[in-house]
Amino acid sequence: MSGRLAGKVVVVTGAAQGIGFGCARKAAGEGAAVVLGDIRKERGEEAAAKIREEGWRAIFQFADVTDETQCAALVDAAVRKYGKLDGLVNNAGWFPRARLEETTTELGKK
Repeated sequence: MSGRLAGKVVVVTGAAQGIGFGCARKAAGEGAAVVLGDIRKERGEEAAAKIREEGWRAIFQFADVTDETQCAALVDAAVRKYGKLDGLVNNAGWFPRARLEETTTELGKK
């Protein structure tokens, strides 16, 4: 691959499978260290392990994106492990939807 993301750190939510895993794998293949966030712990750990088996850098962090504290923990995990955060693929979906400034933990519990 081209190495376009060499030296970058990227968080991918909803990364235990499907499109999120594909995004995490592609970013890692392009040189990024990736932090996979998901509510599926076992699948997330397996997904991160698959990326590492390919020779790339990846960790898993449990994260339910409907909980602001878990989102903060996801970012903290990236910074603790890799020293920074350069990008986010916000793949995890949840409803109801709102504008960013109106999105809160309480909204996710409705």
